[in-house]
Amino acid sequence: MLPFVLALCATACGSSSSNGSASVPSPTPAAVAPPQTLGPIQTIVELTSGKSLFAVGGSAFALAFGQSITVPQSHSFGGPRFTWLDDKGNAMPAAGHMAIFVKEFLGPPTFVAVVQYDPGNFLARSITTEGAEFVFDDGVILDAGAKYWFLADTEDPKGRYITLAGADTYTGGDLYYGGPGAVNYLRVTFDGGPQQIDGNFRLSGKQILP
Repeated sequence: MLPFVLALCATACGSSSSNGSASVPSPTPAAVAPPQTLGPIQTIVELTSGKSLFAVGGSAFALAFGQSITVPQSHSFGGPRFTWLDDKGNAMPAAGHMAIFVKEFLGPPTFVAVVQYDPGNFLARSITTEGAEFVFDDGVILDAGAKYWFLADTEDPKGRYITLAGADTYTGGDLYYGGPGAVNYLRVTFDGGPQQIDGNFRLSGKQILP
């Protein structure tokens, strides 16, 4: 376990949200766009350079993880799929649900994918998992050049493999973590400095055809 991980968790676990005591509203439908002509599934963005394991031992202290990602300017995509990767680039198991937000979400993981916590922010909830992938409806569209936040609602005792380079390895997004329970999502920082940490991930989707 990396030394700074304990400090990060200690900060998060002592900062519970007032939302944690509120009852969780009923699930709401995912936001689905009108039908589009989609191509075959392909990789949109992938990061595999992370070799350090960011985890906290024991299920009572497990964290939920998320990653913000910027879609390349070249194309828009439908039917996104998100996969966490290990230090060798292999897919890691998917648990629970994931939600997509159009701006930074700093609420608790329990509100991530069960409700439109902020209707102006929430885009969609995953509809299933296939193997290690969180799968979204084909009508969920990721616009070219736009930034999105992919956040899980379920704590993961296995942790994430992260980058620890001297420079920000992936400039299009950041790693987030939250939990257990009502502790809000936070952007991971290194020694209190600028963001320089990302999780290994693969974002796939179906290119929107003309």
